[in-house]
Amino acid sequence: MRRALGYIADGFLDALFPPDAVCFVCGMEARLDEYPACPGCAAALRQAAKLAGARKLQGVTDVYAALAYNETMRAVIHRLKYRGERWLARPLAGLIRLPEGRVADVIVPVPLHEQRRRERGYNQSALIARALGARVALPVDEGALYRVRATQSQSQLSKPLRAQNVLGAFAAQNVAGKTILLVDDVITTGSTLEACAGALKGAYAKAVFAAGVCSA
Repeated sequence: MRRALGYIADGFLDALFPPDAVCFVCGMEARLDEYPACPGCAAALRQAAKLAGARKLQGVTDVYAALAYNETMRAVIHRLKYRGERWLARPLAGLIRLPEGRVADVIVPVPLHEQRRRERGYNQSALIARALGARVALPVDEGALYRVRATQSQSQLSKPLRAQNVLGAFAAQNVAGKTILLVDDVITTGSTLEACAGALKGAYAKAVFAAGVCSA
C-alpha cells in the first residue's frame, strides 16, 4: 500500500478533463489541463492524497485509497450518490492510481441491493468501476458480486455493528480462478470490503485486492 501512495499523489497528472473544463470540485473553470480540478482544489486534493492511509483487511491482499475522506471529498461523493451527478464518476475514477505490475482479471464493483439501486437509479461504485475499467483497459463484471439481502446503511453504525450488518449479505459467481479488483467509493472500517472478499473467495476467486476513491 505504501508504494501506492506515490502513484496516488501523482494521480492528477493524468487528468480526464480537457483544457478549460469545469472543476469537478467547485465548478470553476480549470485552466490547467494537467489537473482534473482548478488550481486551488487540486492543491487541496493533493493534501488529501498525502493523508490517505494504508489498510489491512481480512481476505484482501492490498487496499488502495486515493484520498482521505475530508469535507471536500464528502461533498463531492454526496453529489455523486444523492444528487444524481453521475458524470463525477469519471474524474473520481481518474484519481485512483494502482501500483505498476498489479494485474487483475476483472474489476468488480461493490453492489447495492436491487431495491436501493432502483430507488437511486444507479450504483455509484459501478459507475466508478466502469470509468476505471475504461482507463486501465480491464473488463468490469457487475454481476459477479451481488447482495442476497438488504442491509442497514453503514454510515451511522460502529465498527462491530458494521461487520455484523454485512455478514452474509453478499454472494458471488463466475469468479473461480480470477484475480479481482474490488471497487468502492468510500472505504471506512473496511467491513463491506471484507464481506465482499469473503463471498468472492467463497466462489473460488484466486485473489482479491481493492481500490476506493476515499478512505475515512
